[in-house]
Amino acid sequence: RVWIYMAQWQRAFGTAAQYCALPSECAPRLPDNCSFNEGASLGVPWLTAHYAVTRDGQVAGKTVLVAGGSGAVGYYCVQIAKAQGARVIASVGSAAKGVLAKAAGADDVIDFRAEDVGARIGALTGGRGADRILEPFFAKNAALYPQMLAKGGTVIVYGAGGAEGTISAAWGIQNQPTIQFMYMYELPAQAYPRAVADFTAMQTAEKKVWAQRS
Repeated sequence: RVWIYMAQWQRAFGTAAQYCALPSECAPRLPDNCSFNEGASLGVPWLTAHYAVTRDGQVAGKTVLVAGGSGAVGYYCVQIAKAQGARVIASVGSAAKGVLAKAAGADDVIDFRAEDVGARIGALTGGRGADRILEPFFAKNAALYPQMLAKGGTVIVYGAGGAEGTISAAWGIQNQPTIQFMYMYELPAQAYPRAVADFTAMQTAEKKVWAQRS
Protein backbone atom coordinates (compact mmCIF):
# COMPACT_ATOMS: atom_id res chain seq x y z
CA ARG A 1 0.00 0.00 0.00
CA VAL A 2 1.76 3.11 -1.27
CA TRP A 3 1.01 6.40 -2.96
CA ILE A 4 3.38 7.71 -5.59
CA TYR A 5 4.67 10.98 -6.95
CA MET A 6 6.95 12.12 -9.81
CA ALA A 7 6.03 9.00 -11.79
CA GLN A 8 5.78 10.88 -15.09
CA TRP A 9 8.50 13.44 -14.51
CA GLN A 10 11.14 12.92 -17.24
CA ARG A 11 9.70 9.49 -18.03
CA ALA A 12 7.82 8.26 -21.07
CA PHE A 13 4.98 6.82 -19.02
CA GLY A 14 3.57 7.78 -15.65
CA THR A 15 0.80 7.06 -13.21
CA ALA A 16 -1.49 5.68 -15.93
CA ALA A 17 0.98 2.88 -16.69
CA GLN A 18 0.26 -0.61 -15.40
CA TYR A 19 3.79 -0.82 -13.99
CA CYS A 20 6.50 1.75 -13.36
CA ALA A 21 9.81 1.81 -11.50
CA LEU A 22 10.45 4.64 -9.05
CA PRO A 23 12.96 5.51 -6.35
CA SER A 24 11.58 4.22 -3.06
CA GLU A 25 11.20 7.72 -1.62
CA CYS A 26 8.68 8.46 -4.40
CA ALA A 27 6.45 5.62 -3.18
CA PRO A 28 5.75 6.36 0.50
CA ARG A 29 3.52 4.13 2.57
CA LEU A 30 -0.21 4.79 2.35
CA PRO A 31 -1.73 5.06 5.85
CA ASP A 32 -4.17 2.32 6.76
CA ASN A 33 -7.10 4.74 6.97
CA CYS A 34 -6.52 6.06 3.45
CA SER A 35 -8.19 4.35 0.50
CA PHE A 36 -6.47 3.69 -2.81
CA ASN A 37 -8.84 6.19 -4.45
CA GLU A 38 -7.74 8.85 -1.98
CA GLY A 39 -4.10 7.89 -2.36
CA ALA A 40 -4.37 8.19 -6.13
CA SER A 41 -5.43 11.83 -5.79
CA LEU A 42 -2.33 12.89 -3.79
CA GLY A 43 0.87 13.01 -5.85
CA VAL A 44 1.43 16.35 -7.58
CA PRO A 45 -1.57 18.14 -5.97
CA TRP A 46 -0.51 17.39 -2.40
CA LEU A 47 3.17 18.18 -2.93
CA THR A 48 2.33 21.43 -4.72
CA ALA A 49 -0.14 22.50 -2.07
CA HIS A 50 2.19 21.67 0.81
CA TYR A 51 5.07 23.69 -0.58
CA ALA A 52 2.80 26.58 -1.56
CA VAL A 53 1.49 26.85 2.00
CA THR A 54 4.80 26.33 3.80
CA ARG A 55 7.34 27.96 1.47
CA ASP A 56 7.28 31.40 3.06
CA GLY A 57 7.14 30.31 6.67
CA GLN A 58 4.38 29.63 9.15
CA VAL A 59 0.82 30.74 8.41
CA ALA A 60 -0.54 30.46 11.96
CA GLY A 61 -2.52 33.59 12.76
CA LYS A 62 -2.32 34.85 9.16
CA THR A 63 -5.08 35.30 6.60
CA VAL A 64 -4.47 33.09 3.58
CA LEU A 65 -6.38 33.50 0.33
CA VAL A 66 -6.54 30.25 -1.63
CA ALA A 67 -7.48 31.07 -5.20
CA GLY A 68 -9.36 28.15 -6.71
CA GLY A 69 -10.03 26.64 -3.30
CA SER A 70 -12.02 23.70 -4.66
CA GLY A 71 -9.43 22.62 -7.25
CA ALA A 72 -7.10 19.66 -6.92
CA VAL A 73 -4.28 21.76 -5.41
CA GLY A 74 -6.41 24.45 -3.80
CA TYR A 75 -8.51 21.90 -1.92
CA TYR A 76 -5.38 20.60 -0.19
CA CYS A 77 -4.08 24.15 0.33
CA VAL A 78 -7.22 24.94 2.32
CA GLN A 79 -6.76 21.89 4.54
CA ILE A 80 -3.05 22.42 5.14
CA ALA A 81 -3.34 26.15 5.87
CA LYS A 82 -6.26 25.57 8.21
CA ALA A 83 -4.43 22.77 10.02
CA GLN A 84 -1.51 25.14 10.56
CA GLY A 85 -3.69 27.76 12.19
CA ALA A 86 -4.46 30.19 9.38
CA ARG A 87 -7.68 31.97 8.66
CA VAL A 88 -8.53 30.69 5.20
CA ILE A 89 -10.48 32.51 2.51
CA ALA A 90 -11.15 30.49 -0.64
CA SER A 91 -12.23 31.87 -4.00
CA VAL A 92 -14.34 29.47 -6.06
CA GLY A 93 -16.26 29.43 -9.33
CA SER A 94 -19.71 28.40 -8.12
CA ALA A 95 -21.85 27.88 -5.05
CA ALA A 96 -21.36 24.11 -5.32
CA LYS A 97 -17.58 24.55 -5.32
CA GLY A 98 -17.95 26.81 -2.32
CA VAL A 99 -19.52 23.92 -0.45
CA LEU A 100 -16.44 21.81 -1.25
CA ALA A 101 -14.06 24.52 -0.03
CA LYS A 102 -16.07 24.96 3.17
CA ALA A 103 -15.97 21.20 3.76
CA ALA A 104 -12.17 21.35 3.42
CA GLY A 105 -12.05 23.95 6.20
CA ALA A 106 -12.29 27.38 4.54
CA ASP A 107 -13.55 30.02 6.95
CA ASP A 108 -15.02 32.11 4.14
CA VAL A 109 -15.66 31.51 0.44
CA ILE A 110 -16.02 34.01 -2.40
CA ASP A 111 -17.73 33.14 -5.68
CA PHE A 112 -15.55 35.03 -8.15
CA ARG A 113 -18.19 34.68 -10.87
CA ALA A 114 -20.91 36.31 -8.79
CA GLU A 115 -19.06 38.61 -6.39
CA ASP A 116 -16.51 41.43 -6.43
CA VAL A 117 -13.52 39.52 -5.07
CA GLY A 118 -11.52 42.58 -4.08
CA ALA A 119 -14.43 44.19 -2.26
CA ARG A 120 -15.28 40.95 -0.44
CA ILE A 121 -11.70 40.43 0.71
CA GLY A 122 -11.59 44.02 1.91
CA ALA A 123 -14.78 43.50 3.86
CA LEU A 124 -13.57 40.24 5.36
CA THR A 125 -10.21 41.66 6.44
CA GLY A 126 -11.23 45.13 7.55
CA GLY A 127 -9.62 46.62 4.43
CA ARG A 128 -6.23 45.10 5.18
CA GLY A 129 -6.13 42.28 2.62
CA ALA A 130 -4.77 38.75 2.84
CA ASP A 131 -1.29 38.15 4.24
CA ARG A 132 -0.66 35.43 1.69
CA ILE A 133 -2.20 34.45 -1.62
CA LEU A 134 -1.78 30.96 -3.07
CA GLU A 135 -2.09 31.52 -6.78
CA PRO A 136 -2.86 29.11 -9.67
CA PHE A 137 -3.97 31.86 -12.11
CA PHE A 138 -1.27 34.52 -11.96
CA ALA A 139 -1.96 36.07 -15.37
CA LYS A 140 -5.66 36.42 -14.61
CA ASN A 141 -5.39 37.66 -11.05
CA ALA A 142 -2.19 39.74 -10.84
CA ALA A 143 -3.98 43.01 -11.60
CA LEU A 144 -6.26 42.38 -8.59
CA TYR A 145 -3.44 42.11 -6.04
CA PRO A 146 -3.73 45.76 -4.95
CA GLN A 147 -7.28 44.93 -3.81
CA MET A 148 -6.50 41.53 -2.32
CA LEU A 149 -3.02 41.55 -0.75
CA ALA A 150 -1.99 43.16 2.53
CA LYS A 151 0.95 45.55 2.61
CA GLY A 152 4.12 43.48 2.76
CA GLY A 153 2.15 40.36 1.87
CA THR A 154 3.32 37.38 -0.16
CA VAL A 155 2.00 35.67 -3.27
CA ILE A 156 3.03 32.09 -3.98
CA VAL A 157 2.48 31.37 -7.68
CA TYR A 158 2.15 27.74 -8.73
CA GLY A 159 0.11 28.22 -11.92
CA ALA A 160 0.28 30.68 -14.80
CA GLY A 161 -3.32 30.94 -15.97
CA GLY A 162 -2.15 32.70 -19.11
CA ALA A 163 0.93 34.05 -20.87
CA GLU A 164 1.57 37.19 -18.82
CA GLY A 165 0.46 38.92 -15.62
CA THR A 166 0.71 42.63 -14.88
CA ILE A 167 0.92 44.50 -11.60
CA SER A 168 1.13 48.19 -10.88
CA ALA A 169 4.73 49.28 -10.34
CA ALA A 170 3.62 52.18 -8.15
CA TRP A 171 1.56 49.88 -5.96
CA GLY A 172 4.48 47.43 -5.79
CA ILE A 173 6.90 50.10 -4.61
CA GLN A 174 4.49 51.49 -2.03
CA ASN A 175 3.33 48.12 -0.68
CA GLN A 176 6.46 45.97 -1.06
CA PRO A 177 4.83 42.62 -1.90
CA THR A 178 6.85 39.45 -2.35
CA ILE A 179 5.90 37.34 -5.36
CA GLN A 180 7.46 33.88 -5.42
CA PHE A 181 7.13 31.41 -8.26
CA MET A 182 7.45 27.66 -7.73
CA TYR A 183 7.79 24.60 -9.96
CA MET A 184 6.70 21.41 -8.23
CA TYR A 185 9.14 19.17 -10.09
CA GLU A 186 12.23 21.13 -9.03
CA LEU A 187 11.68 21.98 -5.38
CA PRO A 188 14.45 21.83 -2.75
CA ALA A 189 15.16 18.17 -2.01
CA GLN A 190 13.92 18.38 1.57
CA ALA A 191 10.51 19.68 0.50
CA TYR A 192 9.34 16.26 -0.70
CA PRO A 193 9.96 14.20 2.47
CA ARG A 194 8.49 17.05 4.54
CA ALA A 195 5.31 16.97 2.47
CA VAL A 196 5.09 13.19 2.86
CA ALA A 197 5.69 13.36 6.62
CA ASP A 198 3.05 16.05 7.10
CA PHE A 199 0.52 14.08 5.06
CA THR A 200 1.12 11.00 7.18
CA ALA A 201 0.80 13.02 10.39
CA MET A 202 -2.45 14.67 9.28
CA GLN A 203 -3.94 11.50 7.86
CA THR A 204 -3.27 9.45 10.96
CA ALA A 205 -4.45 12.18 13.33
CA GLU A 206 -8.02 12.25 14.61
CA LYS A 207 -9.07 14.46 11.69
CA LYS A 208 -7.91 12.85 8.44
CA VAL A 209 -7.11 14.56 5.17
CA TRP A 210 -10.02 14.62 2.75
CA ALA A 211 -9.04 13.91 -0.82
CA GLN A 212 -10.49 15.85 -3.72
CA ARG A 213 -12.95 13.85 -5.74
CA SER A 214 -13.89 15.17 -9.17
